[in-house]
Amino acid sequence: MAKRKSTKFDNSHLEQKFLAGWKKYTTIPITLQRVFHPRRQWKFDFSFDDVLLAIEIQGYGAGHASYTGMKSDYEKHNSAIELGWVLLYFMNHDLQPLAIESTVNRVQALYQHLSESPSTEFRKQLNLKVRSGIVHNISPNAPASTFQEWINRNG
Repeated sequence: MAKRKSTKFDNSHLEQKFLAGWKKYTTIPITLQRVFHPRRQWKFDFSFDDVLLAIEIQGYGAGHASYTGMKSDYEKHNSAIELGWVLLYFMNHDLQPLAIESTVNRVQALYQHLSESPSTEFRKQLNLKVRSGIVHNISPNAPASTFQEWINRNG
């Protein structure tokens, strides 16, 4: 039985494929390995900080497919959403030669939409409030209604 490549190598390889496609089809600047959380050292694979758009390239293998790996990913991603980020996920099939241009176009279209959207400014303000500690009573385990109630009071 052939030995599997590590998840870390797979992710790095997939991220390189995305970045090569990005550079081929657009000139929009992109941030790599952005730490986004005020207390945790969680990183996005790629991001556009000006519109709070993040891209996660989903690897494959035991790490991401395990209960613990999925739980960790969900905690990270839910925290990012609570901070106002919009997340896009891509996998190996999105990065293949016949698909990469479409993937890049999809990201560009959302980036453009968010650049023009009034809700982007609201999400930036929410991000600043959470990061500065003004919003400290919202936990990742809080019911959605609690978060929505806070937005309604403080929006």
